[in-house]
Amino acid sequence: MSTRCRIAIVQDDGRVKSVYCHHDGYVEGVGKILQKHYTNPDTINKLVELGDFSSLHETVELTKPEVYDQNDNAYRMDDSYDEFMSKLGKCGEEYTYIFNTDWSGCYVWEYIETPYARNLHERLVEIGEMEDC
Repeated sequence: MSTRCRIAIVQDDGRVKSVYCHHDGYVEGVGKILQKHYTNPDTINKLVELGDFSSLHETVELTKPEVYDQNDNAYRMDDSYDEFMSKLGKCGEEYTYIFNTDWSGCYVWEYIETPYARNLHERLVEIGEMEDC
């Protein structure tokens, strides 16, 4: 069974660009890889531009696109943050990772445990997957 997630970045113009990841979407999987290896907006934008993928790896180059939709594997672009938020979890994602334009870090929505976004680093420290700095 897969743990699906969506990875998103809010663009400077307020639109939200996102992709679907099929495997290991939980905080200890995708969340930990994002926190450790995807640490700037350029890298996140490159990752999202790949389109949907099966598994997230430590680099964009190692992460391979995968077609899950009949039409294509292109990233999804929502016109606003509100539009993006209205679609949360509707494609079967159990987690959503959102990077903000001010680059204040990544926030994670965990549909199983919390109905609100939490700072990813703080969540990883809380569950013992990362040390606090």
